[in-house]
Amino acid sequence: WGNAQQGTGFPRKFSHGSTLFEETANDPRAGQGGTPQVLISSETAHYRSTGVSTGETVFQSIANSVPDLPGTWIALESTANGKQGVYFKTYQKAVTLEQWMNGIRGNGYIKCFAAWFENPGYDDTRRITPRDAAELMQSITEREMKLIQLYGPEKITPGRLAWRRRKLAEPNFSGDEDKFDQEYPHSMESA
Repeated sequence: WGNAQQGTGFPRKFSHGSTLFEETANDPRAGQGGTPQVLISSETAHYRSTGVSTGETVFQSIANSVPDLPGTWIALESTANGKQGVYFKTYQKAVTLEQWMNGIRGNGYIKCFAAWFENPGYDDTRRITPRDAAELMQSITEREMKLIQLYGPEKITPGRLAWRRRKLAEPNFSGDEDKFDQEYPHSMESA
């Protein structure tokens, strides 16, 4: 908002008096001694779930330091990681924006979900030829057909399916479509 950053690294200070801190959920003392106005928790679903100081207890400690006042907020963003942990538990009790606008508050969090195919970077249209696209559409798998039926051919395009197939072939998935659906979900339920 036009306030100059003063210096580099963390903590990062700004000309209007704000300070930006970077913490890790692996630090049991993360967030202590402060009263943050904004908390952004990244990859929350992947916080450590075992040990003396789990990511969940660290998150709860930091979240409790954010005052419940106008102008303060907490955002949790993450790729999915199954039905476990603070991210899953928080998301389950959160409400949609429509519910929030109708006065339903849930646990105070608003759900925001984006399917993998909504990301413009997850599209290999520029990497495949029209012939490749035609061949791909002739070799549609059952799961790919279900995606097309659920979301339509305008969203599940040959370029997006080519991207999906390329990702599935990489060593981190080795063809495991269930793992792909967990890391790149097409719906809240698949996440």
